[in-house]
Parts: sequence; C-alpha cells; structure tokens
Amino acid sequence: MTAMGRMLAFYNYGRKHFNRKGWDKVERPGVENFDLNGKNYLVSGANSGIGKSLTDFLYSRGARVYMVCRSEERAKVAREAIAAAHTSMKLGEKNGESETKQLDENNLRVIIADVSLRADVERCAVELTEKWKETTLDGVVCNAGALLNKRVETKEGVETTFACHFLFGTYLLGKLVMPLLKQSSDPRLVIITSGGMYNSKLEPFADLYSGGTAKSFNGQLAYAKAKRAQVVLGERWAKEFPEVKIVSAHPGWTLTPGVQSVFGSFSQWLLSPLRNEWQGTEGIAWLCGAPGDNIKSGSLYLDAATQPLHLHKSTKGSPQAEEAFFKDLAAFDAKAVKEPGLTSA
Repeated sequence: MTAMGRMLAFYNYGRKHFNRKGWDKVERPGVENFDLNGKNYLVSGANSGIGKSLTDFLYSRGARVYMVCRSEERAKVAREAIAAAHTSMKLGEKNGESETKQLDENNLRVIIADVSLRADVERCAVELTEKWKETTLDGVVCNAGALLNKRVETKEGVETTFACHFLFGTYLLGKLVMPLLKQSSDPRLVIITSGGMYNSKLEPFADLYSGGTAKSFNGQLAYAKAKRAQVVLGERWAKEFPEVKIVSAHPGWTLTPGVQSVFGSFSQWLLSPLRNEWQGTEGIAWLCGAPGDNIKSGSLYLDAATQPLHLHKSTKGSPQAEEAFFKDLAAFDAKAVKEPGLTSA
C-alpha cells in the first residue's frame, strides 16, 4: 500500500472511531467511581491538554500526582486551578448522606523538566526520590509531546520530536522510574500515542534520531514515526517487565491546545466532530485506575478497549528491523551522551 493509501485507510478508520462519534458509541467505563486514595502517579506534560485533564481526574479521586512540566509558570497556574476545583472527594453515601474526604493540596507536586532533554529527565528521577522521598509509583503516564513544522534540534543535539516523544520522554523516563513502579502492588506504565502511528512502520534508530535534513523534514511524519516507536516499545517492555502493566493509549482526535496550535480550522473540520479534553482523557483515566487484571499488557488502547496495532501490513516491520532498532538504542543509551551539540548516534 502506498503512503497515500495508508493515510486514506487511517482517515476512514479514524472517522469511525477517533472523533466524538466514536466516543459516543462506546460504553462508559465508570471511572467516576474510582477510589485512588493512597495511590501515586507521575504525569508528564501535566499542565495542559490531556495531561492536565488526567491530572485533574487523578487528584479529584484522591491520588498524589507528580506533575512533570517544562514551564514553571504554566505548571503553577495549572496546579492552582486543579487544586481550587477539587477541595473534597465524594466517597459514596452512608445513612442517606453523602460521604466526602478532604483533599490535600500537597498531593499536587510539580517537577520542572523538559522531557526532550536527557539531563532534565535524569534530574526528574533524582528529584522524585531525593527531594520528595518517593519509594513507589502506582502509575506513570508518558504524555508530554511536541509537533513541529520545522526540524529543531535540542541543545543535546537530538531531533526534538523523537527526543520528546520517544527517546527521553518515554524510553529514558520509563526506564528510570521502573524500579519505583515495581514496588507497587498493581503498577502500570501508560504511553500516550497517536492514531498517526498507523501511517508508519518502525524506522531505523539513526533516521529517527537525526530527523533528516531541514529541507526534507516533515513534522507530521516525524511525529507518526516517533509514535510508532512508542507502541513497539510498549509491546517489547510488556514482555521484559511482566510485573508492570505496560500499554500505549490513543486519546482519539481531541481538541487540545496542541491540536489548535498545529491544525488550522480546515484540518480541524476534516477531523470533526473533535472530542473535548475529557472525552480524550476518559479511557486513559481507566487505564490508570482499573485493576491490572483488566488490562492487557503490551496492547494499544482507545476508550478502555484494545485496538489493532496496524491497519495494513505495510506498517509491520520485520523482527530483524526491530532487533536492529533496539540494539542501536541500547548502544546509544550505554554512552549516556550528555554533551550539547552531539548530532550523531
């Protein structure tokens, strides 16, 4: 199938499942009854869009949430808004009267880090254990991302889309917090991906790392390739870490600030009717709070249900290509490259 054929198949499938009409068709998973008191979560990109909506939900149900945000100012505004919106948690009814529990604003904890940078992700993990003395995480949600129209390198010399979505924002962050997840009795790692990954197979590590040239760079294609890499990593890690439920999750076509900044009114119309932020968040909230026995590790989820990993065989890479990708990733990671300006894997 040609690239255009894949895009048409993706678009037609998405019109049935990814927009608000798809959300309307599925049964609600009942997340409003979750009791997450005593649970600890980490959410990257927590000050906006799906990340903020999810943080709001987790905190409202009694959880402690570590908000990993790039901007201290935006993190502060988001934290204050979430805390102000929820002063207590409804537990149920007893003797005909509602029971509530006061929420502790100290359970909203901010860690300032740009997850496209190795140094920031490493510092985030250190701060989690040394500053906050955290010993256990029940859930980690790798949500932070960026979709750029031009090729931009981070100050560490990596193409930003790949660095943020995969290399450091998912792979390194997930690797560093895995020991804390293993301390939980029912842990899960949720990787927020995109339906755009249906347009790509797993590309070679070096190609994703560099992002090509400024002239050849295609922001949406780079985004799709990084998202496919996330899904493949989720499959692989599910086998490597069977004690942790590891899944990728698609929020659907959701009207977030990120979508508004990247897609014009015509593109938004093509995807319409778009979901609101909660409709994109609900299935992810279920993955965070549902019993692990109800979650199939290694799967891709949308609206609390497993989804196909491919819409066409042309996006299925060979086992040899996957092994080569992760061999190159391991070699890169072993170097612990931190020097700004390094541009080769």
